[in-house]
Amino acid sequence: VGEEVLNLSLMKMETAVSSPVAGVVHRVVVQANYKVDRKMVPVKKGQLLIELSAPRSRCAKCEAELEEGFKFCPQCGAETD
Repeated sequence: VGEEVLNLSLMKMETAVSSPVAGVVHRVVVQANYKVDRKMVPVKKGQLLIELSAPRSRCAKCEAELEEGFKFCPQCGAETD
């Protein structure tokens, strides 16, 4: 299964954190658009910023993402496991 990379920058104390995660973004809890608002959104310790879902499975033959319940790959037609 492929690994998604999510870049999450925390600006407190000018520290950026980048960490690979195995999952996909399910929903974004805290949103900000600095270009529009021109203000930083304060982040509290332990605050949930995003919610992740399990990673999507991939075709063993062509690595295309597979939705849950697919019996055949929509990209190459290979049978899924």
